[in-house]
Amino acid sequence: MSVEAYDFRKPTPLAGGLEQRLAAWLEVACALAPAQWAKQLPVSLDMAFRKAETMRPADGWALFPETAVAYTVNANAGESVTLALLPRPCALALVGAALGAAAEEAPENRELTSVEESVCEYLVQKLLMAPLQEAWPGASPLQLALGARESAARWGRLFAPDDNLIACEFAVTGPFGEQPWYWLLPNKGLPRQLAEPHTSEAPAPQAAPDHRLQALVGGLPVEVVALLGTAELTLSQLACLKAGDVVLLKQRVSEPLSAVVAGRPRFRVWPGRSGPRQACRIDSLTES
Repeated sequence: MSVEAYDFRKPTPLAGGLEQRLAAWLEVACALAPAQWAKQLPVSLDMAFRKAETMRPADGWALFPETAVAYTVNANAGESVTLALLPRPCALALVGAALGAAAEEAPENRELTSVEESVCEYLVQKLLMAPLQEAWPGASPLQLALGARESAARWGRLFAPDDNLIACEFAVTGPFGEQPWYWLLPNKGLPRQLAEPHTSEAPAPQAAPDHRLQALVGGLPVEVVALLGTAELTLSQLACLKAGDVVLLKQRVSEPLSAVVAGRPRFRVWPGRSGPRQACRIDSLTES
């Protein structure tokens, strides 16, 4: 039996059970991603989870490209702040795929244009964060919101020097080959929330109705929106739109429109006008 010296400077890894939960979450997210991406991209891409490694910020920055495109990602309204790191070739490959110009080899390592930066920001939220949010297995819901771009992430103070990080490595595969990207999580943030037990609490007894409160709520303004129609476009089609183009909506002129209240369809209505103003007439209620 050989004996190896242990490096006590290296952070303690996650407990076995917690490490397995983290890996299972990220693997499920990667399995969900291609189906979600197929609705938004004109080319087929896959994503795989490679590994998760515990490290200190000072030791970990050397492992990532200094020119990587970095975005803060706020979990649950800033309860935990994480960082998404995309090497430039990965960012450019995703942007090219979204715009219908996927390269057949890895893109060159160059600066992103202002348009490419805007598209990349959208893609990180919709392609990378959305599957992670949907696959979250924790006891409480997870909301991941893209924050600001970090132009000098390694020199900033996003993570405390003595806080351990979990560096999660992923790989996106497409016509351009395999491109890695990374997600840095504070050890005290999302990984620890995976260990929270699921509890089923009995419903609280309903209080007697407060008629004054009901009267107050009844007088609150509520916005009602009559939807003229919707259409689905790819990012490449959206980028080519110009004044004068016609977009066909998924709405027949012989069918009533949908009226939405608080984000949910409530009525079927016919458009028209009342005097000099536009109006709509309620045709029926929408079954909830």
